[in-house]
Amino acid sequence: ESSGAMTGGSLRRQGRLHFGTVEAGESAEAKALRERLQEIERILGSCDRALTTADATVKAQSKTLIETRQRYREQQLQNTQAQQQRQQLQQRLDKAQQQQQQYQSEYTAAQSRLQTLETALPKQETQLQQKRQELTALEESQTHSEWQQAQGKVRALETELTERQQALQTAQQQRNQLDRKSTRLNSSH
Repeated sequence: ESSGAMTGGSLRRQGRLHFGTVEAGESAEAKALRERLQEIERILGSCDRALTTADATVKAQSKTLIETRQRYREQQLQNTQAQQQRQQLQQRLDKAQQQQQQYQSEYTAAQSRLQTLETALPKQETQLQQKRQELTALEESQTHSEWQQAQGKVRALETELTERQQALQTAQQQRNQLDRKSTRLNSSH
């Protein structure tokens, strides 16, 4: 049978199992069975070849699957690293923008202070000139005590003028520094 079981036959008293009687010539039934066995062997051979081919295909596909999984893991690792780098760059960009805003605020404050000084300086220079004229007039009038008072006021005004000129120079230097920083920040973006 196709399952491999043999059926039929008889048992002699001697304990041997026989299938049919043996004749000198091969019977038609035996020929048919032999042909059937050969056909089954061909089918089994074909199945073995198909199994071997399928096994090779499964091995190749398993290897491909393992390689694909490895590439996928590597890609995930690269994606994770890229996201971390992106976050670091974003943090650096945020920090640079904050610094730029701070520099812009400092620049605006320095501009305002510079304008205030530039506005006040001509008035003080005029006052200083007037005081010098008064001093010259006092020196010519030779009123010693008034001249000393005026000279003290002139010195005080000169000191104040010097301080304000220094403040103006400092503010201009700060503005120049902030201009350079702002230019560097703008060029780096």
